[in-house]
Amino acid sequence: MMLTTGWAVSAWLLLLLPPLAVQAAAGGFIEYKVGVLMTTKLDSPFDLERCGPAVDLALDMVNKKFLAHHRVRLKKVESSYPTCSGAQAPGLAAKMYFVDKVIAFIGPACAFALEPVARLAAFWNIPIITGMGDQPPAEGQVSVMSGILGKLPKWKNDSGIFKDKSEYPTLTRMSYCQRRLRLVFLSIFKKFNWKHVALIQDRSDLFSLTVGKNLEIGLRKAGVLSFIRDLDGNDEDPHCENYLKDASSQATVVILCVRGTLVRKCMLAAHKLGMTKGDWAFLDVELVQGSYWGEHGWSAGDSEDGAARKAYQALLRVSLLKPTSSQFHNFSKLVKQKALENYNYTLSESEE
Repeated sequence: MMLTTGWAVSAWLLLLLPPLAVQAAAGGFIEYKVGVLMTTKLDSPFDLERCGPAVDLALDMVNKKFLAHHRVRLKKVESSYPTCSGAQAPGLAAKMYFVDKVIAFIGPACAFALEPVARLAAFWNIPIITGMGDQPPAEGQVSVMSGILGKLPKWKNDSGIFKDKSEYPTLTRMSYCQRRLRLVFLSIFKKFNWKHVALIQDRSDLFSLTVGKNLEIGLRKAGVLSFIRDLDGNDEDPHCENYLKDASSQATVVILCVRGTLVRKCMLAAHKLGMTKGDWAFLDVELVQGSYWGEHGWSAGDSEDGAARKAYQALLRVSLLKPTSSQFHNFSKLVKQKALENYNYTLSESEE
């Protein structure tokens, strides 16, 4: 997914050349340092191993194509941390700012680490760019987050957590916007004249929870949300059947904001209840494919594959459109090469 942001990163880097901290480099070049701050080896879409190659490619292109004849060079200062939390990221950012004299930050990409670093960047008045993904937080923080999301004032109106420019004036987000998902769903409902919608969300999964909360706000405002339930995806029995039975009397459309493996469980439960014959419609969100997001398919190699396949005929999936242009494929090839050379990491097809 981060492959698609490389050209935008290149353009953003060109804006980072005010007369701030500079250092003379070999060959008479003036050197500006850019801090790259991300998690590592966390198996998320926004790890250094996955995003770093696109950043490296962008830096190379900007340096060679736009800055070399001005005798100016951008240099990467890289640091990483093992979990998505606010404990280490601000300390590493402070070291980059005070010791390395960076003029901008790329990352972090998850909310728990991004929030304190973005506030520091605002205080220092330097730019910060993020893919703003949904990396898993440190252990125990998802349960804390589930309580926070429902209480924060920002989650009770149309503004996102990081949209407030008075709080984060130097922050630029370059990934998908979850708030726009509500518009996608509402356009589908308008097309098919669906007016009674149920929302089932997994409070134990950060991505599912944030998507669910955003949809809850938009669907309530549109007056189509008839039923909502939170389940705990870590439970051995997430009670899909009970929730679907309750939803069936109040809604004809069910949105499943749950991790991939739970989609199959819920669809099998719906099939058992006779809800997959056309009287009810089901929707879920799989923005991109990949192990981090969970397996959303019907096949699990067990005795229920047949029933699952039939059940999935009632499921409409919302995903990001993958580019197919030659420019994208060429860029993808270059990023994969960088990943192998610089990070000893092999990007799979599903990670584009």
